[in-house]
This record gives sequence, C-alpha cells and structure tokens, in this order.
Amino acid sequence: MSISSIITDERDRYVTYFENAAREAKAENPDSVSEILISLNNEEIPFPYRYFRADVLGETSNGTTRALELWLDPREGAEGRAFDLGPVVLEIHPFTWCGVQIGFDRQLSDESLIGDFLDKWLDLEDAAYNRGEPLSGAIHSATQIETDGTFWFLTIDFGTASADALLDLLDILVNDGASRVMVASQAKQ
Repeated sequence: MSISSIITDERDRYVTYFENAAREAKAENPDSVSEILISLNNEEIPFPYRYFRADVLGETSNGTTRALELWLDPREGAEGRAFDLGPVVLEIHPFTWCGVQIGFDRQLSDESLIGDFLDKWLDLEDAAYNRGEPLSGAIHSATQIETDGTFWFLTIDFGTASADALLDLLDILVNDGASRVMVASQAKQ
C-alpha cells in the first residue's frame, strides 16, 4: 500500500464512523449540532491552538449542554510500515484519524509553519458550511508541539478533513528538514 492509500483508508474509516455516530446523536436530540467551531476563552493558549471543533454538541434531558467526543480506536491487528524516502524515513504505525500523534526528529525552523497549517485546516471561516457542505472538511483540534529533547510531537484530531491535510503536514515536516517522521495513535484508555 502507498502512503496516500493508508492515510485515505484511515480517514474514510473514521469519517464513516463519524457520520453514523453524529446521525445517531441527532436522532436522539434533533437540536444537536456537529463540528461547531469553539474558541476557548483563555489567552494563555496561543492562536490557533485555542480553537477546536466539537464533534457533537447538544443538550441532555435535564437541559445542560454536553459535548460528545467521538473516538474510534486504531484498527486491531494493523501493522506498521516504514517508507524509506531517501533523506527521510516515514513510519506509519496503526493510527486513528481522530487522534493522530506525529513525531519528528528535528525542531521546526519556524513554529509558524504549524500555525499556518492549522489556520488553513481548522477552517476558521467555516467555508465548507457556508457553501452548504454537510461536513466541515476541517481538523477538529491540535495540541501544541512538545519535545522530549530528541523528538518533537503534536497530536491532531483530523476530524472530517481530507487525507490531504495529513499529507500536507508530512510535506511541511519533510521540507523543513525532518529525517524521521512517525505517525501513530494509542487506543483510548
């Protein structure tokens, strides 16, 4: 399998799950909405990390607002693959689209590379919805980059974004000089 087909398969698996789960939630509560963009009211969290899309937001029977986080574990029995792409090795371990952990072996030359990526793929203008699309086609959230001193990491809920979102991110990391990039996810505990 190619890198693109592995990523596309996992994206499609999650989006099918997402559509079914959101439909079930809306059947239970017709006032529920999915993929609503929310900004945390916390200036200590830098832009654009303070933005996220709630998978499903609705009211419970007692009238309180509840956000439903949809989660699909990585495929059981899936095996990882390594791709030697010349100056870079890309490792794709079992992962889930709603919690992709990306590790890379070189600090970014400029953190705005990730900021610009997130700004584009979070779709802060709700362009897809404004065009009448049923899904946002956007990522839902991202963590800030952390390091253990050797590797740098971030986790992204790619939501209903196309496979191009992850491919774009991998391209950014490789073009910025990473020689080893890992894609993985953990099962929900």
